[in-house]
Amino acid sequence: MAQCEHHVRQAIRCELAAGVGRHVPVAVPVVMSGEDYASFRVDGFDRQGQLELRLVGELDIGTADRLRSALAEVTGRGSTIVLDLSGLDFIDSSGLHELVVALKRERAAGGDIVLREPSPQTRRVLEIVGLTQLFVVT
Repeated sequence: MAQCEHHVRQAIRCELAAGVGRHVPVAVPVVMSGEDYASFRVDGFDRQGQLELRLVGELDIGTADRLRSALAEVTGRGSTIVLDLSGLDFIDSSGLHELVVALKRERAAGGDIVLREPSPQTRRVLEIVGLTQLFVVT
């Protein structure tokens, strides 16, 4: 899996350097336990110089490291990053933590992170923990 993650990071870097709005797939299925199977992926897009990451699946303690890796590659550059949450089925405190860490890193560099189109249940979680006041949510 480490080799796969390396290729994903390389693809994101190449896409950002090209700056041509192409799709950068970042798909890493995660086996949770035994027969249980959950997947989480991050699809990256460059939209005329603005990075958009679409989170799809379940973001929890078993998958948060995948988001951490993807965000570590793109945050800290002082730009605005859009996280499309419309495909996110579930988020727990591990996922929320990764979002906050990324936001701090991006704002320290003079940028921001926008959370776009969270599902009603994801929006409710963001509201309960106060993150709708920390993030721009559209």
